[in-house]
Amino acid sequence: MSAMSCWGGWSLQALNELEPGVRNGLWRATGRDPQFLIERSRPHPAGWCLVLVSLQPVSGAVSNPVLYVDHGEGFEEHGSVVLA
Repeated sequence: MSAMSCWGGWSLQALNELEPGVRNGLWRATGRDPQFLIERSRPHPAGWCLVLVSLQPVSGAVSNPVLYVDHGEGFEEHGSVVLA
């Protein structure tokens, strides 16, 4: 299932093993490798961008979250950032 929402010029798309939760802004992982795609929905000005990520489990646990950044060559493990 793919759901999309947009806020502040950013879009969030559920790519893999995620479904919308019972309340707006909540997501439920349906497997061991849930994935979101976060993109700018409008052009970004040149310079630095601060991205804050908050993962708070309602039940269960968040296990080994990783942020993959595409610097123009696709998403690769060597460019990833461990969030835990």
